[in-house]
Amino acid sequence: MVSEKSLKRAEPDWRLKKCAKRNVVAKVDEESDSHLIRRWEEMNHEILVSIMKRLGVLDLIFSICFVCKSWLDATLDTFFPPQDVFSLSDFPLLLGSSSYNRRVQRRRFWRMVELHLNRDQARLHTKLVLPCIRLNKYGYLYIAKRLPSLRSLSLHMDSLRLRRPFLSVASYWKGLVEVECFGSCVKIVSELWNQIHTLRLLGEVQVTDAVVIARNFPRLTHLSLKKCTLMDNALSLILEGQKNLIYLDTTHALLREKNVCWAKDWDEDLLLKASRVTQYLRCEMRNCRYCYKSYSL
Repeated sequence: MVSEKSLKRAEPDWRLKKCAKRNVVAKVDEESDSHLIRRWEEMNHEILVSIMKRLGVLDLIFSICFVCKSWLDATLDTFFPPQDVFSLSDFPLLLGSSSYNRRVQRRRFWRMVELHLNRDQARLHTKLVLPCIRLNKYGYLYIAKRLPSLRSLSLHMDSLRLRRPFLSVASYWKGLVEVECFGSCVKIVSELWNQIHTLRLLGEVQVTDAVVIARNFPRLTHLSLKKCTLMDNALSLILEGQKNLIYLDTTHALLREKNVCWAKDWDEDLLLKASRVTQYLRCEMRNCRYCYKSYSL
């Protein structure tokens, strides 16, 4: 005979059936609404980049970039937008500090640089803007190998930190035609690349620098001396040596005489030499809002 206890066990529990039915209905509802819920990695790329631009650098390189691949791509586009300019000038502290925490940050950010340069978007870069601090030899070589089509280079460092690292990478940039650098760097630039046709100078231009510009840039056609400080006859030497200039910009350029810098009208001989240039830009010294404070009669 079957005991009453075994019969109770055999009887189906209506409560369990009701709970199971509720779970099935909930599961069906989740599946039907799943197409209406977007996952984080499916977020619009442009909106995601716009949000990341409002966040700190450390948050991006230490946490957000690890969420998923789409967020990593958005992080890289935040640092390095898909355009012709590849700039590292905005991150000098991360790239150049020597403390332990900064070294960790620098390694992590350099990893971002490596990941970006290995993407297809890196092929769009034709201009490189380097920071004012010096990278190691591996860094310059890594960038040079992955940007072989570089045509424009901006250097914000002095000549002492320029020669050694660029001797090994100059051969990768045979198509380089435009350089922005300090006046003290023109000698090294002329030794590395003699095909330059556009030169934009920064800072002070000595007489020796003017001689180098006049003699060692045979293809130079565009020269910018905007906001530079020129020695007494530096511009005259440049104009005497460069007969093929078609563009010259001396806007807000100052003249240095006996350790004193001032804005001064060019003399007639200098203006005559400059008049041979097709496009010659200069400001009205005494009427210029930038130069009038240092104007000298």
